[in-house]
Amino acid sequence: MEQNNPIIPKGINDIIRFGTAFSFFFFPVFFIVANLLHPNLMEPGSLTNSQDWIIRFRGHPMLHFAHFLEFMSAPLLIIIATHYYGRTQNTSPWLGFIGYIFAVWGALMLIGSKSAFCFTISAFDTLPDESLNMIIPALDALLAKEGLLCILASLPLLPLGFLLIGIAVHRSKIVSRFESVLILLGCVLLLNPEIEIVNLTASIILLVPFFMYSIKLLKGKGVWNKQLKEV
Repeated sequence: MEQNNPIIPKGINDIIRFGTAFSFFFFPVFFIVANLLHPNLMEPGSLTNSQDWIIRFRGHPMLHFAHFLEFMSAPLLIIIATHYYGRTQNTSPWLGFIGYIFAVWGALMLIGSKSAFCFTISAFDTLPDESLNMIIPALDALLAKEGLLCILASLPLLPLGFLLIGIAVHRSKIVSRFESVLILLGCVLLLNPEIEIVNLTASIILLVPFFMYSIKLLKGKGVWNKQLKEV
């Protein structure tokens, strides 16, 4: 039985194309700027207690802005994952699908993480020292990911999902070998315990293939679903 391809107006198709190109370009840009704005970039270290956490975020409005950029990166990542999934269905359907599920879930966890740990902390930063010291037990609970915050431990599924997608993209040959290798390298580097200097390096690496691909999209190449007919 012949299956009719969906028909969409050309204007909507152009919006999808330009929006996808925007996502490919601005995700690494957002991440590069966000990591550059982190204090002590060259001195990575995990937070172990609330006092260290307070020292890090207290009086650093640019750090809050960096977290906002990371928060805004999440929907861009979902768009990128959706696009790649559509382009790899014929060559690596299961690998692309599993990577897509992991990536979207991880992006949702990124939204939850930045909402709980960053936007909330920006509100706490407006409190006087006396009031801030009174809520240290609340900060301890946040830092320990108590309650339902424990699901944020699945955040590493985000780079893992994109690593699987990167392998699917490499197999599909929808980009050059040079671009696919850079995508894989960037995704591997993002599999780290949130070390800003490593994330910065990964973002710079990803900027190259993502920028090249965004140019292709702007020129009308690589629309995410070629089965869509324009009217």
